[in-house]
Amino acid sequence: MSKMAQVSTREYHFPVNELFIKLQPQQAKPIKKQVYQLVIEQSDKYSQFCIVQTLNSFSFPFTLIRDKAENRIYVQAQNPQNLNAVVEKLKEYSIESSVKEAWL
Repeated sequence: MSKMAQVSTREYHFPVNELFIKLQPQQAKPIKKQVYQLVIEQSDKYSQFCIVQTLNSFSFPFTLIRDKAENRIYVQAQNPQNLNAVVEKLKEYSIESSVKEAWL
């Protein structure tokens, strides 16, 4: 390192090709993920409790979004046929539900 510091600079430069690159940054588009929405007709506390307990018993990862007007439940499953057992189980609690595809 000390030898490099003591080297004198030269009066000439080697010829090189100059290359200019202009990059235009773009917004990254998030990848949408396929999930299934569990559509529930009722939106009371009892049905919410039953839905959460049923989904936990089936070990499906889910997201429950509570709004004043409605509740949205998004479930990550391989296919909608896997959720038919959840729909059948909810019928035991008199909760009518259906499954539809959603992209988030």
